[in-house]
Amino acid sequence: MCIIENVNEFRMTKYEIKEVLLMNNVFEWELDLIVLLQNTLPWLRPIMQFFTTIGEPFVYILVMLILIWCVDYRFGVKYATLILCSSFINSFSKILIRAPRPYFIDDRIHVSHLEDGYGMPSGHAQNSTVALITLSNYKNMTRFRIAFIAVIILIGLSRVYLGYHSPIQVLAGWIMGVCVIGIVYKFENPQGSSRLERIKTMSIKIKTLIILLLWLVSMTYLIACVNDVQMKIDYASKISIYMGTLIGIQWGSKRLSTRINAIQLDHRMGKLLARCLVGFPLVFALIYCVKMAEKHITDMWVSGTLQFILMIGVGLWVSYGAIIVFDKLSILKSED
Repeated sequence: MCIIENVNEFRMTKYEIKEVLLMNNVFEWELDLIVLLQNTLPWLRPIMQFFTTIGEPFVYILVMLILIWCVDYRFGVKYATLILCSSFINSFSKILIRAPRPYFIDDRIHVSHLEDGYGMPSGHAQNSTVALITLSNYKNMTRFRIAFIAVIILIGLSRVYLGYHSPIQVLAGWIMGVCVIGIVYKFENPQGSSRLERIKTMSIKIKTLIILLLWLVSMTYLIACVNDVQMKIDYASKISIYMGTLIGIQWGSKRLSTRINAIQLDHRMGKLLARCLVGFPLVFALIYCVKMAEKHITDMWVSGTLQFILMIGVGLWVSYGAIIVFDKLSILKSED
């Protein structure tokens, strides 16, 4: 594995020196701990790289598609909503706090590749907490709860070992993830307040308006308060992807809500493979267009808006269009 030992040039072009110094809330002991781990336990790197990989966004996307199309539609929509909300909260928190990653400020820390974005809170720690705790509460998956918690911890530790986050940044990610799960518990608790129940049952138009306003506010803040151009483009893309997909998922699941009670997903392997073969190509095609927009369109508003619209299409296809197509092709419902 190629280890990048000196990223000073990257730091100076990616971040203004003044901004890094002002926002440097990484403690010296955290940097020393990362250096100690890397120098004394070099054999751990492949293991830590594995756990950090299973915490990457593409894994959550794959799980989302499998859950919605192959396992349990309602639970898959819930999982997708949680992950997308958590990802948005994480990205917006990062641009509010603007804390550097450890390897941005210490040459002793070795990394295998460069990662864009700020460090606080850790997205891997937060989203793995939300995703795996949600999965652990699904039917017969409760028996694996301890294993899921162990994976959450290992993903967080991998981010520290690999130098992408400090211990406090990972801890903040875990706390944020638990808070997201706690809010969901409040929504689902039958003893919850009537105010929360009203929010839960609000119309799709109001939900869409709220998501759209959050997207506009975050994009506006990004333009006004973040100086680095590339950082603006990176976070505009992330926020647009999360919010666009969330709207699409909400619209699609609402349109299907009158029909989904009658759908019992066919879990036979042949039907599962058929649904994946039919559903995945359009998802990949739309995501490819999103990546091209991010790469070739420099205007943040134009690029962000286009990605936002494209990801609405992804959400609609995943939660509605693909289900209708599966039904038409007789590869959706169980024949029992």
